[in-house]
Amino acid sequence: MKFTVSMRAVPMLLAFAFSVGCDGGGGTTAPRTPGAVAIVTGGSQSATVGAPVAAAPSVVVTDTEGRPMSGVAVTFAVASGGGSVTGGSATTNGSGVATAGSWTLGTSAGANSLTASAAGLPAVTFSATGIAGPPAALIVSAGSGQAAVAGSALGIAPAVLVRDAFANPVANVTVSFAVASGSGSVAQASPTTNASGIASTPWILGTAAGTNTMNVSAGTLAPVTITATGIAGTAASVTRTSAVTVSGVVGGAPAELPRAVVRDANGNGVANTPVVFAVTAGGGTLTGASATTDVSGTATVGGWTLGTIAGTQTVTATAPGLAPAIFTANAAPGAPSAMAISAAALPTGPAGEPLTVLPAVIMRDAFGNPVPNVTVTFTVVAGGGALGGAAPSTNVLGIATLTSWTLGNAVGSNVVRASATGVTPVNFTVAGIAGPPSSLTIGAGNAQSAAPGSAVAIAPSVFLRDRFGNAVSNAGVTFAVTGGGGAVTGATQVTTTAGAATVGSWTLGAVAGSNTLSVQSAGVPAITFTATGTTSPLPAGNYNITVRYATPPSARQQLAVDRAVARWEQVITGDLQNIPANLPAGSCGASSAALSETIDDLLIFVDFGIIDGVGQILGQAGPCFIRTADGLPIIGTVQLDGADLARLEADGSIDAVVLHEIGHVLGIGSLWENQGLLAFASTDTVSFTGVNTGTAFRGIPGNTFLGQSTPVENCVGLNGCGQGTRDSHWRELVLGRELMTGFISPSGQTNPLSLMTIESLGDMGYLVNRGAADPFILGAGLWADGNDRTIELAEIKPSFRIRRMDTDGRIRQ
Repeated sequence: MKFTVSMRAVPMLLAFAFSVGCDGGGGTTAPRTPGAVAIVTGGSQSATVGAPVAAAPSVVVTDTEGRPMSGVAVTFAVASGGGSVTGGSATTNGSGVATAGSWTLGTSAGANSLTASAAGLPAVTFSATGIAGPPAALIVSAGSGQAAVAGSALGIAPAVLVRDAFANPVANVTVSFAVASGSGSVAQASPTTNASGIASTPWILGTAAGTNTMNVSAGTLAPVTITATGIAGTAASVTRTSAVTVSGVVGGAPAELPRAVVRDANGNGVANTPVVFAVTAGGGTLTGASATTDVSGTATVGGWTLGTIAGTQTVTATAPGLAPAIFTANAAPGAPSAMAISAAALPTGPAGEPLTVLPAVIMRDAFGNPVPNVTVTFTVVAGGGALGGAAPSTNVLGIATLTSWTLGNAVGSNVVRASATGVTPVNFTVAGIAGPPSSLTIGAGNAQSAAPGSAVAIAPSVFLRDRFGNAVSNAGVTFAVTGGGGAVTGATQVTTTAGAATVGSWTLGAVAGSNTLSVQSAGVPAITFTATGTTSPLPAGNYNITVRYATPPSARQQLAVDRAVARWEQVITGDLQNIPANLPAGSCGASSAALSETIDDLLIFVDFGIIDGVGQILGQAGPCFIRTADGLPIIGTVQLDGADLARLEADGSIDAVVLHEIGHVLGIGSLWENQGLLAFASTDTVSFTGVNTGTAFRGIPGNTFLGQSTPVENCVGLNGCGQGTRDSHWRELVLGRELMTGFISPSGQTNPLSLMTIESLGDMGYLVNRGAADPFILGAGLWADGNDRTIELAEIKPSFRIRRMDTDGRIRQ
């Protein structure tokens, strides 16, 4: 510390020296009195707080005449600043000077004072300034823990205080402010502490809401951290946080509910903002449509039930003053609920040919929406056609179209069923009609004989068929004489629904010999009938049937019997050996009379008495006695319940019933097994094995049966066929209306006596007239027509045992 002495003190010292020098000369002086205390050194200094000043404080004591006085006690005492002094009690030396040991300043920066006093004299004061020591600590003084809108400056600039070891502010210290998190910025990165030891800088927070931190350091001092929170600003937008587009099923909830976030200009979520959700397309409904954003600025609708119309559905989320956010759901159709016809096939099509217009179905859910991607299975359920291609799936319009459908080869109803899981199937029905004519075949009346110039007994008839053997109706057929010189009536005909055309009549030429008749129809080869004009007697009437009634018949009943007898006598032409019969009453049924006569071919006992009342057993019929030589019938019985005949007489069915029952007496069905012509009896595959019958069966137009033998009734598919029906009739499901099936067609419909039945008689041993067959085609049978099975021939087989009779009328086992 620099030591200074005032100029005024120098003469005093000199004078004092001089006086002493004089006293030294041995003179005497009067006693002196201290007159003043004055600072000699250390009057105004500065030093680091808590440290001693450089110059120890000293004073000079003078007497009243200004002369230094020695030996005067001087007290040094700290007056302010809190420091300390050593050697505080001192005595002036010979120069009148007293010096303190040391003066240590207080620990607080600023003014310090020390007084020096001597008894009776005014004290003098030393002053010193305490200067802060080196930086020892860095503390936050202001601005930490504030909140401000993200991206803006804090209201209070962050500040730190640099202190020395005694907590005194330290000025002129360079402080470093560095943003640690939040991506904000500072205005001054390295300010210097001011006189108060404070350094500060403005701080602009980062744009993201949340915590911002700043690290502050100064030299080697322990750094400090200042924190601030960026909060969201004013709402500026509403955006989606859920998926842009979600999926769902009509009438249900989407996979994800709409969730919106309200953000400020910097993209921070704004809490406590009202958001209103609303359906804008699709007709759905919402719950919890009014929501308030949470701390993240997010609001979620309570629930969304999609509308019932498949397709795009939308919901908007709106906050005050802001453009809405739009949410989209793709509402898919629900599960298939119903299937309906979308496109029907043409009502008719050529049998055996593919359809040009194919059926299609449409699949809908419970709300009527088309359902795509549903596999639809098409199957043939009637008609025997064929389908092509894999099972289609519904397209985006819910429509599945059959790939291909070839109708069955037979004329009649074709049905395809469309089915899919969980829905009611749909049927498509197409009537297979005959295709273009392909062939003409002879039906009846070929190879006849008649007297020259007379008409043949059976008017020639033909069948016009397509390539599958189906009858072609409404087609023109022309009959023309091509040899023999005869003539025809009704030369131009139109085929019936059975494809048949019959000339009005054919009168042979006047000269005996060959006659020919040509038949033509457009587009098919012509065919030729032949006939012989002859003067020889004809063999007609060679087979005779005699009838005996047990009870008198009504006129209508007798007419039916007469017609049946005449028809069978026309069919069977070969005479059989006459046999004498001598039998007691009851030999052929309880009502049969005693016999003593020769039988010419066949005797039938007919009984129209009551059996069991209306609607039960219709009757029984069959042979009682057969010939030993050939196994053909001699005597038989027909019993029909008179209680059931009234209805048959009224609608005309009695003719077919009686004709049918006499057929059993002739051996049809009743003698098949006897003669070894029945295979697999009482099984599902029972069949008639006669060769000629099989040929005729396979030649029936429209026949699609795959078996080689002629099918016999097996009762499969019939609701409990009547007694005696199994194994003794043609199979109804195959042969339909043919006379000798187990069912008779209702009034107004024919029951053809086909060539097949005539051939079965031939296979049994009869000589038959094949030209007597009725025209007959398949595809128009009882079952094929649906529900026209009105008369079931509920028969019982005769209870008596069939016995054999030799040519002499003797009974054989």
